[in-house]
Amino acid sequence: MKAVVFHEFGGLDCLQLADVPDPKPGPGEVLIDIAAAALNHLDVDVREGISRFPVEPPFILGVEVVGRIAELGEGVEGWEVGDRVMPYLMNTCGNCKYCRRGDESLCVAAGFISFSTSGGYAEQLVCPIGHLMRVPEELSDEAAAALQIAFGTAWHMLFTRGRLALGETVMINAVGSGIGSAAVQLAQLAGATVIGNASSDE
Repeated sequence: MKAVVFHEFGGLDCLQLADVPDPKPGPGEVLIDIAAAALNHLDVDVREGISRFPVEPPFILGVEVVGRIAELGEGVEGWEVGDRVMPYLMNTCGNCKYCRRGDESLCVAAGFISFSTSGGYAEQLVCPIGHLMRVPEELSDEAAAALQIAFGTAWHMLFTRGRLALGETVMINAVGSGIGSAAVQLAQLAGATVIGNASSDE
């Protein structure tokens, strides 16, 4: 299959279109035909070698992905070929103290898309069924691929941490960013008054 790969850390010029081996799903895994993948800031940090994740090139980027199941691995139940899915950013263990108390984002054994699996900048991706979320047909591929981290982060900041309520006013910094844009939409849907700010290099 075709994939975008980097063999050394650096700028955009280190990305190369390459032929890589076709992935095959193992037990409890599915093969996904990728329809869209988002460019996340994490992808940029990984490519530049400044992320907190251990990365060994050659590497396929892409943590936000949407597509359809093309093949089921042995023992997979509850999923069918053709199902429209997105792999959740991280596959948590479900057993550590953080998972048990509802703080899955702090899981001590989480596996991240493109780190514990290959990445989404490819024609196909294999991942465990624990990563999978169904995607409604009314959501476009592009929107589905781009919403997970920006909207998840904005939701956590506004409602879990900030406890935003109907009728309140919220200031959203860096309103032109992906997370800022998501926060504006979520805050408006929640009935808040939104004030946004942004700056230029000057």
